[in-house]
Amino acid sequence: MSVIVTATCISGIKYAGGWQRLELFAYDQLLHWTERSPLVPPDQPDDRILIVGISETDIQRYGWPLSDETVADLIETIQDHQPRVVGLDLYRSGPQLPGQSALAEQLAADNLVAVRSVGNAPSGGDEVPAPASIPPERIGFNDLVVDPDGVLRRSLLYVGPARGGQYSFALGIVQRYFPNLDISATADGLMLGNQPIPVLQSGDGGYQTIDTRGYQQLLHYRHRSEPAQIISAQEILENRFQPEWIRDKIVLIGSVAPSLKDQFYTPYSAEQKLDFTQAGVVIHAHIISQLLAVAEGQ
Repeated sequence: MSVIVTATCISGIKYAGGWQRLELFAYDQLLHWTERSPLVPPDQPDDRILIVGISETDIQRYGWPLSDETVADLIETIQDHQPRVVGLDLYRSGPQLPGQSALAEQLAADNLVAVRSVGNAPSGGDEVPAPASIPPERIGFNDLVVDPDGVLRRSLLYVGPARGGQYSFALGIVQRYFPNLDISATADGLMLGNQPIPVLQSGDGGYQTIDTRGYQQLLHYRHRSEPAQIISAQEILENRFQPEWIRDKIVLIGSVAPSLKDQFYTPYSAEQKLDFTQAGVVIHAHIISQLLAVAEGQ
């Protein structure tokens, strides 16, 4: 009888979310152990991705927000070296003069994916739109979901109904990278070609009390700090890079400057001596790398 009572109590505590913090902590420790284990080869930075990170030095040099002219020059220089996809992780819902027409010309490129925010408010009052000139198929939302303890362990990939919903920034980029890849949403999850991505449900793993709206998956961090090579906007604008860093690659443009507060704690933050957080554009690189691996059947 005591065994039944004990089991019932444990199950009740779990169902109420009482073990969630402990289980998520255990999940983080498993990631640390896996990274250090001699049995598991460490993931290397993904050489299919280049991050152009707008740094504190860039902000001091070019100002913030970057003018349309500066962003247009940045994109044009990148496009001159034939990337496969350019992902612009900067909100441009209104003009930042000068350079509005020059930026509009660069945003017309078919290999460019821009961002919007779907927000959290039921009324939609906190949404941030993408530039009106960009068609919906080249727009993805860049919203990220954070666990109750402030750590980012999940990626939000799709919101809305199975038909007619919205892709994330990462999904939009992967679809541009693999133009023949069919991405579809079902009641059970997402399909990348014939590869399924199971969707997190309330009660999965340590999660008992999270908001499970949308299609979410556990995020595989490719590296505890940098999932891909990172260079500054100034290096691009001054042509201080190798063309092969860009050619046929995914090039992401976004802020890495801590002062802009687009920073997130990760499962590795507690063990870091420096760089406790990762920038949003870096998080998106992790998600893209994970989706590329799924699409390739890994």
